[in-house]
Amino acid sequence: MIRDYEMACKVLGVDTGASATEIKSAYRELAKRLHPDNHPQQTERIREAYRLVVEAYEYIEKHPVPDKHPVPDIHPVTPAQSAAVKNDPAMKTFAPKVMGSPVGKRTGGADRERERKQFEEKARQEREARKEKLQEELQERKAQLDQEKKEKAILNEIRAIRLAAAIRAMLNEQGIE
Repeated sequence: MIRDYEMACKVLGVDTGASATEIKSAYRELAKRLHPDNHPQQTERIREAYRLVVEAYEYIEKHPVPDKHPVPDIHPVTPAQSAAVKNDPAMKTFAPKVMGSPVGKRTGGADRERERKQFEEKARQEREARKEKLQEELQERKAQLDQEKKEKAILNEIRAIRLAAAIRAMLNEQGIE
């Protein structure tokens, strides 16, 4: 029976400071490895281990570790306060900032757009190159087939000439011309 967060983390084999992604990944790996359907010989022991892993994961989901750095309590800003900050030049210096940029202003949009356009252009060029290569391969294959058809036609003509010569020779032997 899982009694606390640390015990649950030990069962899953993760550190107590592990992220939710790491915990979920460890749980999935253990659950896959210990699933009773994969071990028909040791069913009771494996079932117990599997149950413990599931219980540990469920405990962590229900009792997440409290944050070491709690988020400060932020009071919502009323529309009137927001309008006062926007319109008062003296208050603009106190506008909230995130990473050095005003909160409302998006940064990097032009860079993302340029990168997206570059990616699309590169993808288009690669598609064009593949298309040209396939066209060349198609032309080569058509030329090859045409050559094969010509060779078959020549061989058939040679066979027909030989057959005609053989028939003539046979007719000559029998005295028929």
